[in-house]
Amino acid sequence: MSTTRSPDGNKAPQSPPPSPLKMSEIKPEFFAKTVRKHAGRAKERILQNLGKADRTTDEVFDDYVHNFSRQQGQATRLQKEMSNYVRCARAMQAANKSMMDTIYDMYEPEWSDRERLERQARELELLWADYCHKLSDQVLEPLNTYASQFPEVRRKVEKRGRKLVDYDSHRHNYEALQNNTKKRDQAKITKQHEVLEEARRTFELMNNELYDELPALYDSRIPFLVSNMQTLFMAEHNFQSEAAKVQLELEAVMDELQKDSSTGKYTTRRNAPKSPKSPTAPTPASPTDHAGPPDSVTAITSSVSDGGADRNSGEASSPNSPVTGDASEPAKAEAPPKPPRTPEAGEEAPAPPSAPPEPAAAATAGGDTAPIAEPEPSVVSGIYPSLPSVPEVDSTSDSPAAAAVDSPADGAGSIDRNKPNKEDPRPYEEISYKKENGDSNGEVPSGAARPVNGGAKVRPEELYDIPVGATTENLPPGVLYRVKAAYKYQAEDADELSFEVAEIIQVVEYEDAEEQEEGWLMGVKETSGQKGLFPANFTRPI
Repeated sequence: MSTTRSPDGNKAPQSPPPSPLKMSEIKPEFFAKTVRKHAGRAKERILQNLGKADRTTDEVFDDYVHNFSRQQGQATRLQKEMSNYVRCARAMQAANKSMMDTIYDMYEPEWSDRERLERQARELELLWADYCHKLSDQVLEPLNTYASQFPEVRRKVEKRGRKLVDYDSHRHNYEALQNNTKKRDQAKITKQHEVLEEARRTFELMNNELYDELPALYDSRIPFLVSNMQTLFMAEHNFQSEAAKVQLELEAVMDELQKDSSTGKYTTRRNAPKSPKSPTAPTPASPTDHAGPPDSVTAITSSVSDGGADRNSGEASSPNSPVTGDASEPAKAEAPPKPPRTPEAGEEAPAPPSAPPEPAAAATAGGDTAPIAEPEPSVVSGIYPSLPSVPEVDSTSDSPAAAAVDSPADGAGSIDRNKPNKEDPRPYEEISYKKENGDSNGEVPSGAARPVNGGAKVRPEELYDIPVGATTENLPPGVLYRVKAAYKYQAEDADELSFEVAEIIQVVEYEDAEEQEEGWLMGVKETSGQKGLFPANFTRPI
């Protein structure tokens, strides 16, 4: 404690300064005041709702509040939709950039206008960036500022409502004190009157402020909407116009690439296909599975060969005589051989080595013998078995062999050699091709007649094995005959055909005769036009 000296020189005690109020003492008072205020407002609202107390109303202000609430709802909705719109635009910007990068990576360096494509892609990316920037800064930001003022105004309106309730409460208390004639306390009346005037001044201050602010805010909706939407639509227009020009440039790049592609500038060089593999599917038995031709065919071959052995060595061969080629190449049969002719009476018929004994036992007393049955071709594989070359007997020769071949069987009729006959198949020949300069083994155009030894020309289909029963008439150019799939086949290489059961295939020539392999045919599917190799034993001739 400090001391001070008195006028007589003695020390006098000094009183301490007043201590400030503690927070623990202020907080209960503030809390109690707040509770009394909320309790009084709640009591007043209950009395007003029950109709036991009147309330101050203002219809004009109520209209202002209604317009303000509607304006706030519309602004909040517009802000939400615009935010979503800008978010989608940014997503479109990222998607466009990713798509253009992918297109540029797919566009190969050797293709034309690759730099032009890159330049237009970058231009489009800049347009998207500028467009999204305008949407964010010039459209969405002003809208956010416009919408942010509504919560503050809403708080003022709510506070004005609370002050109006306080004013009504104090007014009712003041009227109650004045109407109390039994215990009239003038001091309380005066104090209540002061409280009432204070509440009225507070209410009128906030009410006047809102009377000016609410109509001005409501009227600002039109200028703001016009300005904001004009900015949006102008940004849209500029972006769409510039983007349309870029899109036209990109379309021109694609048109140029299409023109170059149509001229074959970027066509991939195709190499020769690999040799086809042998079919692995199980196939039914066919004549090619046997070690040699059937017995009947062997008999016919032997008979004709023995007859041709009696020719004179100086005798000239006819134009239709067969030409034998290299011994290493197997002779091909294009059609079943014609049945041999029965020798006339008095002539000795050559006995085939493997012929059965029945034809000899069936000879008649006049020396006539029954005709040998024609061998039946295989109906499984569709390919007639290959036979060795058979020399043809000259019809003008006086040898017994010539007479034996030219004489018809009893009841079978005679055949005129000089008259063309479709049923008379050509003999098996080995064909050697010649170019115009005389070189052998040259290529001959598909479908053209090819010369053979002696100057005779044969059709391309006579160079291939035509199975018996196959129709060679009324076919498209280049088609040898037609076959029908008996089994399903799945291609094992790129140059093979896959087909289902009962599909029709047109057999055509090999593009290169050296690529022909035994048991395989070159064909074109009638359904799709696909061309390729296929195993012959999976089909039947039609």
